[in-house]
This record gives sequence, C-alpha cells and structure tokens, in this order.
Amino acid sequence: SGQNLFKNKLRFDFLTGPGDFRDGNSTFYRAGVRWRAAAKTTGDIRIGVSERELEATGQRTFRGGSWVASVIWQAAAGTTVTAQTSQSEGESFIGNSPVIVNHTHAVTWQQNVTQRLSATLGGSLIESEFIDIGREEDLINIGLSLSYQAARYFAVNGSVNHAERESTEPNNNFDSLSVVTGIRISL
Repeated sequence: SGQNLFKNKLRFDFLTGPGDFRDGNSTFYRAGVRWRAAAKTTGDIRIGVSERELEATGQRTFRGGSWVASVIWQAAAGTTVTAQTSQSEGESFIGNSPVIVNHTHAVTWQQNVTQRLSATLGGSLIESEFIDIGREEDLINIGLSLSYQAARYFAVNGSVNHAERESTEPNNNFDSLSVVTGIRISL
C-alpha cells in the first residue's frame, strides 16, 4: 500500500485581464495499493481527492476526484505492455478558467527486437475539461520510437509521432506529425 500527498502554491506572473482568477493553492491526496498479480503482471491503483483554493475573494473552491491506475504486463522476455488511466486537475492556460480536469488513457508496448535494437509503440488520449467556460478538448497522440545501441557508449534514436487535437473552440484544432532523429553518447 502507499499514499501520495502533494501541495502546491500557484502564482501566475502574467494575468490575462481582470477576470483572471487562477492564483491559489492546490492539494492532492491519494491512497492506494501496489500489487504483483502474477509473476509477469504488476499494478498500481491510487484514489483520492484534489482541491484548488483560489486566492481571489468570492471565488469558489474547486474539489474533485483524483486517481491513477496502471497495469504492467511482461508478456515475454523483452516485451512489456503498460496501460494507464488517470484523472487529475491541472493549471489552466486560459485566464477565465481556473482549472483544467484531465482524463488520461494510455497504452505502451516496449519490445527488445534484438540485444541492440528496441522499439516502443504508444498511444494516448487526454480528455480536458476547462472549468467554468464549457470548453472541452481531446488530444490524441500515437508514436513509434526506435533505439539502436551501436556501441557501449553510443546509441542512435529515432521517433515518429502524430498528434491531433479536437476542441469545442474550432480555431484550436490541430494535426501534427513530427519526426525526430538523434544520437546519445553516454560517458
């Protein structure tokens, strides 16, 4: 079993106008368990509450559920599948919305193809609700990355990622494809 307690003071240096009430204090408390369901499967569940107390006089305190659950399955030697889901609050980047509630769902498959080559395929969906303004957004990410350990201290990496956001604010929709290559030198 285990627990998490986080307390943050939030202050925004640049306010968007007189209706910007995002400064305040955030507290998250989660309690839960970690378990080994079988020799190849482990899990973690944490359930709790979050609270955002805004500093502005007359502003309501936001309270909501906060949770995270994950399962890790080592299907075979060199193969790991991870599934995770969570709900948490986040700082808003919009002045008239003090809090964003995010629901996240993600799956990752990691595979050691050879002793030197590994691959990771992943996908996630983040559903965001902007409190007090009715705005909602869905962000979908799908990506593939490869890493080749060419020598003991030298690796070559590459990834392809597709992201797509759909919003109730039509001007905020986007679609992007990114390709990244690089090298890693470990001394």
